[in-house]
Amino acid sequence: MGHLQDLQSSWDEFGRIDPLWAVATDPSKKGNKWSPEEFFTRGIEEIDTLVADLENLGITIHRRRALDFGCGVGRLTQALARHFDTVVGVDIAPSMIEQARKFNRFGDRCTYSVNSAANLRMFKDETFDLVYTSYVLQHIQPAYAKTYIKEFLRVLAPDGLLVFLTLSTKATFWGDLYYDVRYPLNKLYARAYKRIKGPIMESHFMRHSELLQLLEANEAKAIDVTTIKDTPYWSGSRYCVVKASRPHQSSRH
Repeated sequence: MGHLQDLQSSWDEFGRIDPLWAVATDPSKKGNKWSPEEFFTRGIEEIDTLVADLENLGITIHRRRALDFGCGVGRLTQALARHFDTVVGVDIAPSMIEQARKFNRFGDRCTYSVNSAANLRMFKDETFDLVYTSYVLQHIQPAYAKTYIKEFLRVLAPDGLLVFLTLSTKATFWGDLYYDVRYPLNKLYARAYKRIKGPIMESHFMRHSELLQLLEANEAKAIDVTTIKDTPYWSGSRYCVVKASRPHQSSRH
């Protein structure tokens, strides 16, 4: 079974047994202890913070259509609908999409689809003003994650914005050691764990330098990279990305 099939199997099971915790893994909420109101409020707070940060950075975009990649049960999809005319949520797990449709409070302004392909061919080129994905790529093997980033850029409008949060290793001794040694061991552990105990949340890393090279190779650039969590060898970072042809705007680096 390929990686995406394994990934779908795990997240579909999470969607059946504890969907809210699987999306927002607060240890105190494990075992279906999230209240939907509190859970969706956290999503509103995340998107409101994003919107405020973009205003502070001087980044403006149209607010017609947004894509929430790895939408889970629609926590951020619905939060985005407070700022965009329409929002599309896609997820690899059918059970998550089923829950997202049940939780939806925005009618046809929020739509949800299962996407188990290694691409986003269900969408035409230059379709979205914002493509947003929050700590989803870290659960996907880098080869697939990089392909999805290329797809994000393909479906992004010329003056749109791509924002993704992920884990990236640093150009340090410890960062290289983690990427070259521990990361392959993690993949083996994940496969063994899944066979013995069931669904697992895989954690994967990409080199920061490789991400920047990938963007440049696809005629895009990161106009802001904000560290969310920092360790000696990896960081959780939010990348704000525009197409290279986009007119210059002031930004913070």
